[in-house]
Amino acid sequence: MYGPLLMLALAAGSVSVTHGAYIAESGKAGCVIVVPNAATPGEKHAAGELREHIRQITGVELRLISERNYSPASGPCISIGRTRLSEKYVTNDQLAAFGDDGYKVFTRDGNAFFVGGRRRGSMYAVYEYLESLGVRWWSPDYTVIPKITDLPMPSKSFGHIPQLWYRDQWWNNGATNEWLARMRVNGSNGQDHFLPETLGGSTVTMHSCHSYAALVPPEEHFGKHPEWFALKPNGQRSAHELCLTNQGLRDFVAQRVLADLRARGGRVDNYWVSQNDGGGDACHCEKCTAEREAHGGRDKWSANTIAFVSYVADTVKQEFPGTRIKTLAYNYTKEAPRDIKASDNVVVEICGNFGPGDDPHTRLVSEWSKVAKNISVYTYGGSNYGYWWPCPNAWEVGMQYPWALGSGVKAFYVQGTALGLGSGLVDLKAYLSARMAWDPSRDVRKEIREFCEGFYGPGGRYVLEYLEWCPKYIKERDLVMDAHKIWGDSEAWRKWVTSESMDHCDGLFQKAIAATADNPVYLKHVRRAYLEVLWGAIAINLQPGSDFMNAELRLVPGADEADVRAKAKLFGEIMRENGYNKWREDLAFEADKYPH
Repeated sequence: MYGPLLMLALAAGSVSVTHGAYIAESGKAGCVIVVPNAATPGEKHAAGELREHIRQITGVELRLISERNYSPASGPCISIGRTRLSEKYVTNDQLAAFGDDGYKVFTRDGNAFFVGGRRRGSMYAVYEYLESLGVRWWSPDYTVIPKITDLPMPSKSFGHIPQLWYRDQWWNNGATNEWLARMRVNGSNGQDHFLPETLGGSTVTMHSCHSYAALVPPEEHFGKHPEWFALKPNGQRSAHELCLTNQGLRDFVAQRVLADLRARGGRVDNYWVSQNDGGGDACHCEKCTAEREAHGGRDKWSANTIAFVSYVADTVKQEFPGTRIKTLAYNYTKEAPRDIKASDNVVVEICGNFGPGDDPHTRLVSEWSKVAKNISVYTYGGSNYGYWWPCPNAWEVGMQYPWALGSGVKAFYVQGTALGLGSGLVDLKAYLSARMAWDPSRDVRKEIREFCEGFYGPGGRYVLEYLEWCPKYIKERDLVMDAHKIWGDSEAWRKWVTSESMDHCDGLFQKAIAATADNPVYLKHVRRAYLEVLWGAIAINLQPGSDFMNAELRLVPGADEADVRAKAKLFGEIMRENGYNKWREDLAFEADKYPH
């Protein structure tokens, strides 16, 4: 369960003391861990995580017992979850207010209490406490555990109920279930699977975000019910989209959703009822057109969507009031309709790139907030079309979350570089996304700086300089106004990846490599970050159409062939060293076939 550990010495004085009570002191246990008699899987995991990390921090293994076996006369305890002891201080109404994820940590009468939502809240309380001691899960394969000889009971009360009730991400950093749980990622779409309940579980979602074809398979229904499918201007029905005003279709989908929920015992948080991917519009029938015209105009395709999903949601709510119906505002449905309200159990997920100064999407969220109570964001943090293009956009990735905090967004999913293993700066971006999603009020620059110092060691100052220098270089030259466009456009990198910029960036990484030469762990991390600069330095020396995935390198006039080949060789060496296996989403890096 635990990855390679770096044991760092921290001063015990940095942890405040309460009433002279200690969790561990001079190699001896000062308390026991108590769990409810009927502890949930999440509460059991929280207790186990606290016990194991305390053992690694102090060298002391605390006893873990059910409260039926605990007597206050035996000494102090750390109470995890909804114990009878906690009922004296936390009412049932307060517990319900935590939801699945919220928590509070406090001390009373010499005992410490970690109380929260019964699925994940107490678990998240433990993780927040461990982070306050200096524990960091920088990446799935690199954890930092401090060494503290005398560890006092926590004295300061603290707690958190996350604004983002859904926090999801898909980065190809090799995320394990344990790492996702520790980083408080509670979604399921991005990783395409659910965390087991033994790790607190995930927010359970049924279907993908493009679900119409799954709900109404055209191969089963188009022949029997062509009227359920979109009518196009040429008078033909299209199997790609649906006629959302058709009452027979509405009833069919509502009953299909109910059947699925019944089969799952109602244990579903979100159910996607949403448009298929692609396409430029939907149904042009008279009824769908009239509905759009009543709510903003003939091109307000989202009016049909909101009316349709609200009908389904109202039907579902009668039997499953806890299940939300999710739908996309995406492509031709991105603009909000007018004079229509979505049902309270509908979630509208706006798809696009969001962040500071992004006025178009700020406008979209503002307009959709007039339609729907629950707004979710689906955004992009990297390019799936080129995993190794220089893409130092950590600031933009991080700043999306404070923006969400101020915009009333309640759920957030970032699709980074998704498939395979490895992409430019993926360790930083995955860590930063999870940290900021859990608490969007955090200082993005501080989070980036702390990661660089902790993950890259003495080389971190140069990686940080790279992250700060590149956006300034782009802005000073007025190369692009929207930073996201330069990262996602397959050719935009050519506008700023020049001999001048790559020489500067390469110089920074040479300093970072030199600074970490005597520490193989930090050096490995720096070399990972260096990959995107290597890629850029090679790519600018290749003629259009040439590709260093092949043995032949067709260089531009004046290129230093020996230097380019040396960089291509080093690129392959670092890829193999880390087991990275993708050039882009649809193209594998085959280490045994790489020619350099």
